[in-house]
Amino acid sequence: MRSIHPLIILSALLLTLAPALALAQDQVIDESETGSDLGITQPATAPGQELGLWKNSVPAGSILGAHTHPGWQVVHITDGELEYTITSGTGTLIHEDGSTEIVGPGTYTLRAGGGIVENPDTWHHAENITSRPVEIVAATLYLKGLPLSIPLASPVPEASPAS
Repeated sequence: MRSIHPLIILSALLLTLAPALALAQDQVIDESETGSDLGITQPATAPGQELGLWKNSVPAGSILGAHTHPGWQVVHITDGELEYTITSGTGTLIHEDGSTEIVGPGTYTLRAGGGIVENPDTWHHAENITSRPVEIVAATLYLKGLPLSIPLASPVPEASPAS
């Protein structure tokens, strides 16, 4: 029996939507504090890891501060436009037509219907420079016990042993 690749599972999860989490306007926000948890599981095909699905709303004028993730994250923009900058590392930009390209470092515009696959340890930040909220659905695959997001000024935590 063939197993399903975790990225296929992550992509399928992106189709799920939930109500947005509202945030105050014109502020720097920490991505780890802006998400609404839509579900977390520990997939049998990825021992020691957690698979999560998140819904985020980035208010007009808000900034997601520089950070990285200790695992994979697939981001899909459901509404709006986000200015996204990779400062170190690479990611896979997903265009609105479904085509992809490896990018980074650099600044890119993520639009509704598109997104990005963030590689582990890719440092990035983003800003909503529009007058409307940006709605995001993100799926993550990361080692159990690690935070979803590590701000630039934070030390990188070590994962606890898988049990």
